[in-house]
Formats: sequence, structure tokens, C-alpha cells
Amino acid sequence: MIKKTLIIGICLLILVIIACSVLFLQQNLENRKYVNQLLSKQTQFEGILTQLQTDIKNLKNGEAVTEDWLTFNSERLKLTFDYPSKFGTIREEYDPTEGRIKLYVGNDLFLVANNPNFKPVQEINRGGYWGDYSSFITNLNDIQNFCTTPRNISNFQIDQKNTTCEVKVARSGGSYAKIYEKKSLLTEEEYVNNVFSYYVYFAGEYNGLVLSSADLQNNWDDTEQILDRIVETMTHKI
Repeated sequence: MIKKTLIIGICLLILVIIACSVLFLQQNLENRKYVNQLLSKQTQFEGILTQLQTDIKNLKNGEAVTEDWLTFNSERLKLTFDYPSKFGTIREEYDPTEGRIKLYVGNDLFLVANNPNFKPVQEINRGGYWGDYSSFITNLNDIQNFCTTPRNISNFQIDQKNTTCEVKVARSGGSYAKIYEKKSLLTEEEYVNNVFSYYVYFAGEYNGLVLSSADLQNNWDDTEQILDRIVETMTHKI
């Protein structure tokens, strides 16, 4: 009788040990699953933190915080630069009447490059527009003195009351002039939206570049930052 009772006791003890082991293992698996979930969330948070740090760095550098940036490459201009994907496809056209290369976002002109050696067959019969300034950029001094020395053409003077002008150095090391305009430098027509224009010199066939927001119909909140980054990332291949 005692032996039978002892055997039953031992069996019950074994069952208790097995039950405790199963419970421990189950709890351990749940804990491991929970730990894995925490590690997964940590990875997600680290990715978000990295993106936030990048965005903050871009804002400090005056760049637009845009998810997708592409690279435009023009073999004719020997020029590359970054642009946001929301621009769509940048269209490049050669204007045979002006001898200039023009870049468009949709149907909106935003960059004009001038060839100083081009001789028009006949006189261009039209009014002036911001792209005409590309023909007055012939050397680096034109950029360095852009904000202080009036160009040698009618009405092309910096209106200090309606214009903010500064000469800056791009990451590539080149200089450019940036103008914040309330009215056109040439026609003195007041703009509906403030316009940002950039004047760049590159030694090459097309050496005078003007980039402007004047004709951009989409007035994005970060238009200025977008144009800043385009100019800052311009690389000219000699």
C-alpha cells in the first residue's frame, strides 16, 4: 500500500514538473515573440529617426524635403543636376531663333542657356523676358559683380526696394547670383507671386544660364528650396 502511494506521489510530482516546464516554455516563447516585436519596432523607429535627421539636415542646408529626387543629364549642355520627381519629365528644347537651349517642366519654362557665339539670321521681333539675361553672362566677373554693377542694357538695374540680390557659392565650388524679385527687372511688371531667379556661369558652349520660377504655374510651398537644390547640385562636364 505504501509502495503504491509512493508511486502515485512520484507520478503526480512528474506531472507537476512537466506542467511547469510546459508553462515555462510557453511563457518563454511568448516573451521571445514579444522581444522580437520590440526589436522590429525599434528598427522601424530607427528608420524614421534617420529620415527625420536627414530632413532636419536638409532644412538647415536650405534644401527642399522631398522624398524622391532624380538626376537630369543634358549631353548638349554638358550639365547634370538633381530635381524632384514631382516635376515629371524635364523637356529639353533648342530654340533656333535665339540659339538657346530651354528646359521645361510640363509646358512651363524654367531654365534658359545662352550660346554667346550664336548669330541670329534675322532680328527677333518680340518683347523681352527673363531668359534674355542669359546673354549678359559672359564670364565669372559678371556673376561676382552681379548685385552691385548694372548690366549695360536699358532698365537692367537692381531695384534695391523690390529686389533682394546675393552672390553665393555652390557645393561644386562655382558661384551664382540669386535674386528674389517682386517685379520684373526688365519690364517692371509686378509679379503675382514672388519670383526666385538664379544666374549661373559655366565655361563652355552655353555659358550663361538663368533659372527662374517666373513661369512655373505650380507654386509649391518649397519652390525656392527646390530651385536652390537644383542650382547647388549643378555639375558642368568640360
